[in-house]
Amino acid sequence: MDIPEIIFTSLGLVVLDEIRFSNKKPLTNVLGGSGAYATLGARLFLSHPQSSSVGLVIRAGKDFPETTKALLDSWGVALTMQKEVDRLATRGLLEYKDTTFGPKDFQYTTPVLAGGNVQNFVEAAGLVDVFSPNHIELARIFGEAVGSLFKGKIEQLALKIVARDVGQEGKGAVIIRAGEHGCLIAKKNMSPLWLPPYYDMADNQRNKVIDPTGAGNAFLGAYAVGYAKTRSVIQAACYGSVGASFALEQVGMPVKSDEGGCELWNEVHVQSRLQEYMSRREVAAILEG
Repeated sequence: MDIPEIIFTSLGLVVLDEIRFSNKKPLTNVLGGSGAYATLGARLFLSHPQSSSVGLVIRAGKDFPETTKALLDSWGVALTMQKEVDRLATRGLLEYKDTTFGPKDFQYTTPVLAGGNVQNFVEAAGLVDVFSPNHIELARIFGEAVGSLFKGKIEQLALKIVARDVGQEGKGAVIIRAGEHGCLIAKKNMSPLWLPPYYDMADNQRNKVIDPTGAGNAFLGAYAVGYAKTRSVIQAACYGSVGASFALEQVGMPVKSDEGGCELWNEVHVQSRLQEYMSRREVAAILEG
């Protein structure tokens, strides 16, 4: 048996969500969690047969649904499922407060390991090539109110992390995922750069965004593959922005299909979307600079 070379793997959680809405019946066993969405982001840019270079390890409880395993199998990734008969699958409850998919509450409904002190994450940044909190996590690291974060403040806090040396010899990057504001790229010897999100919430693209859940983690998986392919933090962030866009377009995971031997996600060719994004005037100017 040939063992595929693994380009990407995530150690994040795979969670089965119950999603409750204010105006319709709840959904159950919705595939989610940081590990699932990061795997999605990487998988988008590694079509078959390269999909086998995407690794996913799941500690699956005794009630992990076969239909969910079948969905992951259909992605063609290197799936390792450790069935644990003495525990239940990791589950969460996501409740939306209104019909905008904005205000929401989330809680785990099965036991999970507690997170560590946020300052420990900053110290760990010296051991990785990329440190990428979202803007809410960034605010928590520095004890700031989330509502006080504007672009200038986000840049200021990101540069504080850069100053503490990210990666070997301080040559790593800080990527702040900031939702509808796009993402900030910061590293030593480079002025901070903002890339816009794929969907601009200020124009007629707003109706394309159905549910933001998982978009940030999809960004990370896509970024990792983009960096492995290009060795450019800016180009990799373009991969991340496009990868996130596929997570936004529905509740749960996008749909994979094939048309004439061409792999599609939500009826879109992923590389075509990437090329279109990178050709936009604002993005192209950054790439050319």
